[in-house]
Amino acid sequence: MHKMPYVLNSIISQLFSEYIYRVLALIAAMSLMLVSNVSSAFMIYHTANDMPSYRRHLQQMLVIVGVLLFSLASGSAFAFENNPGSNAVCPAGSTKGFLSSGSYSDVLNSFNSKDYKNVSSQTTFSGNTTANISLKIKMSIDDIGIENSGNNTTISGTTTNPAIDINRNFNSPASYSNITLEFQDSKNGKVTYLDKVALSVFDIDKSVSSRTGWDDLIKITGVTENDGIIEGTLQTIPNSIVTKLTNGLQTSSTSNSYNCTSSLQSACQGSVLFNKPVKSVTLIYGNTNNVTSPTTQRIQLRLDSYCYTPQYTFTGFVFNDNGGIPAIENTRQDITSTFTSNSNYFNGIFDSSGNNRDSGIGATGLQVRLTNCGPNGGTNITGTTAQNILETSVPLGQYKFMVPASLLVGVAKICIVQVEPNNWEYNVDTTSNVREVNLVANVFDYKTESDGSRNLDFGEVQANNASLVLIKSQYGHSCNINSNYNGTSGTSSQIPVFSIAEIKEIDSGKCIAYRIEAYNRGHIDLKDIQITDTLQTAPIKSVFVSPLPLGDPITINNNVNTLPVDKIVSNKFDLLKTTSSSPTKATLYFNTKYGTTVNP
Repeated sequence: MHKMPYVLNSIISQLFSEYIYRVLALIAAMSLMLVSNVSSAFMIYHTANDMPSYRRHLQQMLVIVGVLLFSLASGSAFAFENNPGSNAVCPAGSTKGFLSSGSYSDVLNSFNSKDYKNVSSQTTFSGNTTANISLKIKMSIDDIGIENSGNNTTISGTTTNPAIDINRNFNSPASYSNITLEFQDSKNGKVTYLDKVALSVFDIDKSVSSRTGWDDLIKITGVTENDGIIEGTLQTIPNSIVTKLTNGLQTSSTSNSYNCTSSLQSACQGSVLFNKPVKSVTLIYGNTNNVTSPTTQRIQLRLDSYCYTPQYTFTGFVFNDNGGIPAIENTRQDITSTFTSNSNYFNGIFDSSGNNRDSGIGATGLQVRLTNCGPNGGTNITGTTAQNILETSVPLGQYKFMVPASLLVGVAKICIVQVEPNNWEYNVDTTSNVREVNLVANVFDYKTESDGSRNLDFGEVQANNASLVLIKSQYGHSCNINSNYNGTSGTSSQIPVFSIAEIKEIDSGKCIAYRIEAYNRGHIDLKDIQITDTLQTAPIKSVFVSPLPLGDPITINNNVNTLPVDKIVSNKFDLLKTTSSSPTKATLYFNTKYGTTVNP
């Protein structure tokens, strides 16, 4: 790279140390040509006009020598070379992309705005066809120990092959810059892992005099999903003298100065390839220990190519669907507007904002799996494991699966399965424990949609916040209640008064009529409810007596012709969600006689 003027002496030293033999050879050759031309001139011309011809030949030769000497003084001016890593074959289901020339401005803008920017990809290095790749890139630079001036980040290179140009004025041997490119899927805003990332750094050279100057050192790393931080593999570039040591890339020149002055010169080019998918790459740019007094120096960076694999994301929450209502014993049978008018309560929707909000929950043993929808929840999708949803999870209650599209080729649907811990306090579901997801072509982000078209969250409440409320009341009488359970024979005007209060004294042979009311105080339809009640057998046995049980609606009663024995079991029935301040309900009546036989 062309640096500051103070390095002139070191450049002269370089010429005499590395290229002097070329200069001497060239001068010798030119001298022979001049002698030959002069001799010929004097043999042919014998007048005063001979000298202009001689001078003309001499001037032409000197111009040639000057041009060649300038070329030599600039180092080996080999042209830009493509990164061989760009020839790497992408995995099945991936798309090869080459960052378009215009997108280098987008990358630079991301650095200035500190945000991700959309970039465009080409299908070939020099082609004009746009690749179908949804990619955003954010470049950030963390400078450690730089001067207040002499620093800039621009675009250089050529129109065809632009590069990010990073110029830094380091102030100590410990100074360095962390230059990071982060990748994001522009469709869903999620982190994306690019495979076979090929990247080139140019202008890796040096100029050192009395340990003052620069000796570029660049370490290039990437962050993988499962294998932590890895380094890129150095590629072979024709004519390049850049080498990779344990501490990074640097020039292998043994001279004090080896300065590349041409744009994107291959002699100072270091190209790498990452053989595993990475979500970001970082260049740690500084100096070797040959320098104790660093000065202004620069490198250029190109993102050559990459393989983009669309990723499916499946995201949701396990949450407490209580609408912000505490689960306490005193409200276990509360069917007032506290519950019925709170539309966020028991509605199967994660209402995480506003009033009466829900919250995520976690517990030891609580898991979510991504499966193939087979028997017993199915088997895990290849490459995924059950995710633990702990009380310490951040965000609380969230699960997130990221699956390369290549693993779901030909798959029409997947299932997300919640696995609840044993004896869990949140033992009432407001949603199914299995969510079936039909995969749609070219749709890769699956989450709960605000319009209700998809819900991938799992709702739970504690028992005291259950939507189904059962209230059992009783009425003691002289075995004369009517078949409608709303009067008594002989005294029809006497209306039975059912009460939840305990009947403390009742004579043997008397009857007790029972009423069990099932309420839905929540905002989800309840399905397949079934009431079961078993009569007392000790110390005094009770039996079912006429009239026959009665249901309201009548369809819930299973004993329309005969009396039940020992226990009553209703037909299964549904309770629709409440749509007003009053809950929906169903009622089952039955009559018993308090026995006189002591059960042994």
